[in-house]
Amino acid sequence: MRPLLLLLAAITCLALPVQAQDEEEEEDKPTYLNLNADDNPFLAGLILGANTGTISSDRFTGFHNLGYTVGATVYVRLAPLAWINMELLYHKKGAVGVRTSESTYWGTYFEKYYLRMNYAELPVLFHFFNPKKPRYHISAGVSYSRLINSTERLETSPVPINIDQDMFYFNKNSFDYVVGVGLHVNRKLYLNVRYQRNINKIRDAYRMHPQVGAGDQYLTTCSLQLMYLFRAQQ
Repeated sequence: MRPLLLLLAAITCLALPVQAQDEEEEEDKPTYLNLNADDNPFLAGLILGANTGTISSDRFTGFHNLGYTVGATVYVRLAPLAWINMELLYHKKGAVGVRTSESTYWGTYFEKYYLRMNYAELPVLFHFFNPKKPRYHISAGVSYSRLINSTERLETSPVPINIDQDMFYFNKNSFDYVVGVGLHVNRKLYLNVRYQRNINKIRDAYRMHPQVGAGDQYLTTCSLQLMYLFRAQQ
């Protein structure tokens, strides 16, 4: 994940001089997504991002996992201040946790939990703009995800447990609500922050390994995404 984070930082840094150049060359043109009657109402782009997440009802808490997102998007303008977009994403999600535990035989030791989940995801989002602060927008919508595969491991004493995903399986289909905010770095590069959580549970309580936790499970994910839109020169 370190190369991915370095790539995200490099793209953002490179975008800053591009922004200044755009403003010099297109002084009379908006650098934000909408509010330009001459813009094509259909836009396409690419997405690259990083995410962290946590899962409910386990014995571990906190956002310690690091995953990534790649994919493509299409935007359609509905009104001067509103757009809708659809994305097709590969989303690597999961959860990581550490806690202390006590044993009569082993004393105090650390338990570590690792959950890795790979999803194909299809979000549909609405984006709304404030003309007084056009570089920012808010987003809200829903997302459908299909689980490709998952792995689950509990490092405990006396031996680690590789949790059987055929026995303690997750639901294949997931529906999430998504909210977020966006920053327009320049006419083509955008930075999005998103929060999403399952509407339906991803695993029923009776399918959870007893040493992991108890209760129905829901996955919460926070993402930081860079989006590049292909735009014709005006």
